[in-house]
Amino acid sequence: MNILFYADTVAADGDRLLQKIESQVSPDVIQAYRSLDGFKQGLLRQKQKPKAVILFAADAAELKLLASMDKLLTDVRILLVLPDRSPKTVAAGYRLWPRYIGYADSDFGDVAAVVLQILKLCRAGGQGLPARKESTFETV
Repeated sequence: MNILFYADTVAADGDRLLQKIESQVSPDVIQAYRSLDGFKQGLLRQKQKPKAVILFAADAAELKLLASMDKLLTDVRILLVLPDRSPKTVAAGYRLWPRYIGYADSDFGDVAAVVLQILKLCRAGGQGLPARKESTFETV
């Protein structure tokens, strides 16, 4: 069972998020990537889709880069952590069709709880939270 994690190396809150998640689940379940290129390569190397992907966007520019990867993330459960709660940032985050959105100003207990729930559902024979399917509708 694998969950991919991405947060840039300069994101101190990304370290805090990873520590919070690893305090709730076994660290060998999480594959952490600290560069976007490394994350892309890790995602492409997967033999099967990961159970979930946790993306930490440190700022609006990084969120835009993550959103450009939407085709790679089709059919993947995304847990997205946004840098702020502004309507513009939240709207940009929803372009990735995340299953859950957390915020950098939190203690990340909510994100860790969602990860734990996904793992419990998967271990019980379920598929966890449903992944999004590629939409055939054009968004405006």
